[in-house]
This record gives sequence, structure tokens and C-alpha cells, in this order.
Amino acid sequence: MKKDIRYLLTTTYKQRSLLLRGVARRLLNCGRNSSIANELPSLTTVINEIIQSKLNLPVDAPDTQLQLTKKSIIMLYVRKRMHTALSDDAKTRGMSATKLAGDLVLSTDLSALNLQYSDNVIDEKMVPTSFNIAIECRLKLYKEIARRMLSKPTGIGKAEISNIGEVMNELFAHHYKLPLPTPKPLESIVDHEQIKFTISLAADIHAALKSYCESQSNRGNFLSMNATIVKWIEETAANEFW
Repeated sequence: MKKDIRYLLTTTYKQRSLLLRGVARRLLNCGRNSSIANELPSLTTVINEIIQSKLNLPVDAPDTQLQLTKKSIIMLYVRKRMHTALSDDAKTRGMSATKLAGDLVLSTDLSALNLQYSDNVIDEKMVPTSFNIAIECRLKLYKEIARRMLSKPTGIGKAEISNIGEVMNELFAHHYKLPLPTPKPLESIVDHEQIKFTISLAADIHAALKSYCESQSNRGNFLSMNATIVKWIEETAANEFW
């Protein structure tokens, strides 16, 4: 197993949002036999791929021994009202809550949820929950998360990619006709404000990038690793239409 190097990267919020769109694009394009079915892509995944591409580094061959699980556990917080409604419904149907949750995911158009909001739903108790769901359910949830990210405009400020818990709570709210808290106003756009976050670079990728930047600097074209990564993020985003 290759050793990873922790690296503190500085970008603007807009550049980070471009990376999130890269994550979303990979989610949207993944299929049943993709390793993504077992492991969610991340900002680290995308950055490593960008550097590999720019430096023409060899890409690891697909793991032919990869065993995709038929089911996997997702852990999330469910609003207490939603949790109670799901549990009661499952008992009435004579089935487990996890089976019912999976059935609801597969039978519902997640892009067209009918949600109601109320100012009276405040500081609602959240229940830690786990569901053992089929890979088909997980992939459908991932693709909805990706769709939401890519449907947002490019100027999205302090954007974060949606999570499975958010989608599942909205699914239960839709199915059981329960109101959600009124959404908070969106934060002001801060696209050009800087943010620092830690990524993991594979040791060979880190060494190759460091060598590239040093060779360029020795020729009088000073390049820092951070500036190089940021430049390549923007170029890749433009080429791949993130």
C-alpha cells in the first residue's frame, strides 16, 4: 500500500467548489461495477487524478480482485419525527425499517421530492441511525447528491456537497408529508475568499509534483506546489466542463 503525504492546500472558495463539482461528476458517471460503489470519491481523489494527468504519471490498474458488496451500511442522523414515522410504517407492513428505507429510495424520484417547510420546526432532535442498503440504493443516492451539486451555479460561495443524511431525511419528509425546518438564507458569495484544507497525496505523486516545480523554478520560472495545483484545478475544470 502506497504511503500518503498530508498536504495543506490553499485555494479560493470558488476553486474548492470546482473540485466539488469534479467529485460530483465522478459520482454521476459511476456504474454498478465501479469502485465508487464501495468508496466515495473525495477532493483528494480528484486532485491526485489531476496531477497524474498533468504529469503523465502512470495510473494504477483497476483492482481485478475488487469485491463489490451487495449491501453496505450507511450511518446518518434522522429527524425524530421521520424516524418514528418510518418505524411505525415498517411495523404496519411487517418488514424491517432498513428494508422499507431501501424500497423508498428505489421507488422514488429523488429529483422531484415534494417538500413542505415550517417555521415551527426548530431544534429538532436527531436520531443516530444505520441502514444496511443494497448497492443500487447507495448508487442512486450518490447520483442524486451529484445532480444537486452540478445543478448549482458556479458562483456558490461556501458550497459543500450534499450528504446521504440530507437526502434521506428529505425522502422521509416527502413520503410521510412531514414539514422540514424553513431553510436558512444562503450565505453571501465569497468565491474569492481563501480557504485552507488538508488533502492526501500519494507519495509518488507528491514526489513527482515537487520535482516538477523545482525543475521549473531552476529555469527561472518559479512555481510553488500550491500554485501549480490551483492552476491545474482551473484548467481541468474548464476542459471537463465541471
